[in-house]
Amino acid sequence: MTLGSRIKAHRVRLGYSQEKMAELVGISRQAVTKWEADQSIPCMENLMTLADLFGVSLGELSGGISGEKTEGTPENGGKGYAKKRLLGLDLVFLLVSGFAIWNAIKIPALIGYSVTGFLSVVIQAAAMLYIPLYLLWLRPRRGHKAAQKGVSAGKSALLGKILWLGTTAAVLLGSFFLCRFTFLDWHGSYQYPVFLLLIGLAAAAIAAIADGRKVMIGIMLGYLGGFAVGIVFGVDGVDPGGGATNNWWVLWTVSFAASILAGVIWEMISRKGGLGRKR
Repeated sequence: MTLGSRIKAHRVRLGYSQEKMAELVGISRQAVTKWEADQSIPCMENLMTLADLFGVSLGELSGGISGEKTEGTPENGGKGYAKKRLLGLDLVFLLVSGFAIWNAIKIPALIGYSVTGFLSVVIQAAAMLYIPLYLLWLRPRRGHKAAQKGVSAGKSALLGKILWLGTTAAVLLGSFFLCRFTFLDWHGSYQYPVFLLLIGLAAAAIAAIADGRKVMIGIMLGYLGGFAVGIVFGVDGVDPGGGATNNWWVLWTVSFAASILAGVIWEMISRKGGLGRKR
């Protein structure tokens, strides 16, 4: 039996699709396909991760090539360097997340026609954009290198859930402070942003447990995006008592719910596609 055949046999035994196994190992699905077709050989770090994932020894999985140095294997010391670099990126991420929340509280005192107020808004927007950019692109590119160096697949999956939940919560909190404090004069509501924040955090916790990352993307985009929809398209009116009213909160709620639902549908389609490829 070839190495590719053994990898495929263990993957099928565990019930993983190629996409799921690629996610756990930290590589592309195309790489898994090439391994199983014996068109390429995993590097030593990937072999170690696969052995840990499958619950077998490295020698049993590799069939005698465990001592071979394959292309892409880092030199000695690469393990510590990759983990230190990832830790540095995580620290920068935490600092930016903290700054985004702190600056959202500070901005209301600076907004006006001053250059300081304008720059504060620009910096805040950049910080809020960096958070999902780091989560969706930068960290996955760096994180798989550390995951390949002896971190178990189960621990890596748990850390991934914690990271996604923490990031979603940070984006929600930053968005909340913007809607609740910075743009308070636009809507005048003190309680409704808190209500939707709690809904978003609860939905994010459920999505994290189910490993619904695409749902969490919908939550992150929907809170602030729904607020923008409500402010832009809200219509003034008069209630039965003669008081002024506006339907911005209805539009915000509907848009937020629609964004979460879109994430759920996206997640279901993605998982269904993964099962189809498995068959």
